[in-house]
Amino acid sequence: MDKIQLFLKKFSEMTFKGKGAFWGICLAVLILVLVYLFSDRIRKWVKNRTKPLILVPVLMLAVFTVLFINTCNYVPLDSRTPEEAYVWEQLTKSSKNDLAYQTDVKNPAAGKAYEQTYASADILGHLTSKEPSEFVSSDYTFVSTDGATGITFLTDGTYRVRVSEGEAEETGRYVYADKVLTLTSDADGAETKVGKTSTKLRYTAALTDPATGKAYQQEYSIKGFRELFVIETSVESVAEEVTVTSADGSTALTFRPDGTYSFAALDGGAEETGRYVYRNKTLMMSNSEGKEAFWKNFRLQAGWLVFAVFVAVAMTLIFVYNARIKRFMSKHPLVWLIIPAALLIYFVYVAIGWNIWVSVSDWGQTEDKINASYGWGGFGQYVKMFNDPDFWNAVLNTLKLFMIIPICLLLGIVLGLIMDQKLKGTAVFRTLILLPFALSFVVTGLIWQQMFNGNGGILVEFFKLLGITENIQWTGDNTLVMYSIMLVMVWQFSGYVAVIFLAAIKNVPTNIINAAKLDGAYMPRIYRKMVIPQLTGAMGSCITILAMYALRSFDLIYSLTSYTNPASTTLPIMMYNQMYAHNNYAYAAAISCFLLALVLVLILPLTYLTNRRKG
Repeated sequence: MDKIQLFLKKFSEMTFKGKGAFWGICLAVLILVLVYLFSDRIRKWVKNRTKPLILVPVLMLAVFTVLFINTCNYVPLDSRTPEEAYVWEQLTKSSKNDLAYQTDVKNPAAGKAYEQTYASADILGHLTSKEPSEFVSSDYTFVSTDGATGITFLTDGTYRVRVSEGEAEETGRYVYADKVLTLTSDADGAETKVGKTSTKLRYTAALTDPATGKAYQQEYSIKGFRELFVIETSVESVAEEVTVTSADGSTALTFRPDGTYSFAALDGGAEETGRYVYRNKTLMMSNSEGKEAFWKNFRLQAGWLVFAVFVAVAMTLIFVYNARIKRFMSKHPLVWLIIPAALLIYFVYVAIGWNIWVSVSDWGQTEDKINASYGWGGFGQYVKMFNDPDFWNAVLNTLKLFMIIPICLLLGIVLGLIMDQKLKGTAVFRTLILLPFALSFVVTGLIWQQMFNGNGGILVEFFKLLGITENIQWTGDNTLVMYSIMLVMVWQFSGYVAVIFLAAIKNVPTNIINAAKLDGAYMPRIYRKMVIPQLTGAMGSCITILAMYALRSFDLIYSLTSYTNPASTTLPIMMYNQMYAHNNYAYAAAISCFLLALVLVLILPLTYLTNRRKG
């Protein structure tokens, strides 16, 4: 179990945290493949000499080694920013609740390094201070609730009210004192005050609204405005010695004014020292310096140097033994499948396995929901999922989208038969009905969002021409929103299905149709008895494709109705909402695993039946 957790952790770090490392591997593999493919041409270019070619990997390795050593060189804390920190150093943002510190010294009892947690407020409180200010610390603008005006507070104690349309503006002065914000207009000297518990600013400007002929009376949401009137100052080191104790009370960190700190186990088992600095709202701690830090960086990244040596040796062998390698590859062509097979396994099956493990991990079961945790957490996420009424509502909405399948099939067959009549303009008609499918789902969602708009939308205006003046809330009414989504999907997919059916109709042998015509059969009967039964293979393909789009519908719904409306929440939308809006990564992974199972249960039988018919 520990090995599985370690592998998943490394997989996550390489794929999601160290993308440069991963693409470095891909680039190295690509270089080796290109060297193999073009080695003969390269050799001819250098007049069939192999020795000069060996200099290429040697020079590449030398350049990489120089760059590698340069990255291992340690830059002291005093002369760099948090963005230049090394992987083994401790960085603690001021917004985090705790400081997780890992030592180099080992815990004699556990036989491994100490991993301790400290309350960051205990130390950051000695490095920062906040003082109230009469003016904002930086320029800030509030927009009125109707979007007509904006009020900007400047750091010099003045404010400006500007109308969104036009150049008219009003100025004044403000001051924040005794937890009360007072605004005084330069135009008429009128005062507006906001109390310490207020979240709204109601301001009457001296400017005249051209539409009403009256002064602007605007309301601004200023929730949390008091934070603007706080100036935070910080120092790089504490003014006096500060000691903080770990959460379990077994260790302590002591910070000193000279920029050094010490770690000590309270039982006297281990000690460690280092340097720290607080800069850019980040506490940087380093327990190694100089040569020790260099070799620490070297050990952590030595694998890349070994990998570079491997690439250089492989290039050299390709240049020297190119003919033998080509003979071997010609006898064993399946070797070429290793690279695509590895990519397929990594990006598909390993990723699926990682997702399944996340769904049963303890990620999110602690206060820190952001940082990944791959310990065993049990099947609690699945129990929570099956007991969640919102989940079953999302399942129901997802299955509702399957209603588009018979509608699209019916429209597709009708349109396909119409286009088969060889009428004038059929080519243009075929292009027009296929155009919606060529649009991206985001574009389609935005187009129909404007068409559904109750304020001048095309559908609203069309119904007005028919005498229906009621403003239908297509995406705002919970009873209509799913049907609106299905209408958009039918509009987008019907043309695609029609073209598939048209291609299948064209494949029906013409001699059979001509023989039926000679026997006196009418075209409707020919279509019903002879053509449509030949469309079962195309129909199976269309059903599979439509079912897949129904199950993975996300971007269309997101752009059409957003992800906050429960009435239009499908499984992909719920998964996105749980992951990015609530940071419930394990719960989102459980939902995705259920969606994967649903795809396997519904799509695999359809695919099997379709392929069996084709066979």
